[in-house]
Amino acid sequence: MQKIDINIRPSKQFLCLTLISLISSLVIISSLPVMTLTKMLLIGSVAFYLGSIIWNECLLKSTLAIHRLSFSDESWQLYDKEFIVTARLCGSSTLTGLVSILRFVVEGEKKKRSFLIFKDSIPSGFYRRLLAQLRTMKI
Repeated sequence: MQKIDINIRPSKQFLCLTLISLISSLVIISSLPVMTLTKMLLIGSVAFYLGSIIWNECLLKSTLAIHRLSFSDESWQLYDKEFIVTARLCGSSTLTGLVSILRFVVEGEKKKRSFLIFKDSIPSGFYRRLLAQLRTMKI
């Protein structure tokens, strides 16, 4: 198995999808037959929620956002802003040509960590090699 070492950057595709969700939600809320105050509360809560997703997940500003991913010696290392954790890839991960959802079990944590990798968040060519390598791994 080859060594994998990938630096993750913010995905423009993920940002566009999130912005489309935000705009669609605001259009739907504005067309609801409810009082203006209720519309304003709904618009504010949706904008705040999706704004936090954009800030934390799309722009990788969260302390738990993974900025680098590496694989060597049968273990994965996840690099966030503060720590490096060793993890094991789960079989419930999903691989597609546009986006992959990698699920990791981290020692000492009860929940699995999910990690979205869009094709444009890593250097060109690396995504295809990553998919090929992940499909040949035993999970």
